[in-house]
Amino acid sequence: MALFKQLLRLHKGNIPLEDFFTEIVAYFLNGNKEVLFSWLKHSHVLKLVDHLDAHITTQKTYKHPVRGDEKRPDIVVELSNGNDYDLIFVESKVGSSEGYNQLSDYAEILDSLPGYRHKLLVYSGS
Repeated sequence: MALFKQLLRLHKGNIPLEDFFTEIVAYFLNGNKEVLFSWLKHSHVLKLVDHLDAHITTQKTYKHPVRGDEKRPDIVVELSNGNDYDLIFVESKVGSSEGYNQLSDYAEILDSLPGYRHKLLVYSGS
């Protein structure tokens, strides 16, 4: 967490705690896939953790399937075992509150995306 504190000191003005947290967590998980898979297994996010690869992105934009407005989950985790694909939206709240219908909007977006074996929404509030 020392890196986190150093980055915050460098930032002038309004400090975007949630954005800093998101980028640090995504960077760490992207470079430590075994930690990601272990977290998924031990937190029971997925019952079966048979994945060989993971792709992690932050602030990826998706259009709402009904209204067409754009939404950006904090972290998107795309998992693959070579045959099947799973998708996880991770939304973290650090120093901020949930937006109006934010989680239900993410659930509707996930539901509308084809080609995934499992689609999950993980929420971590402060």
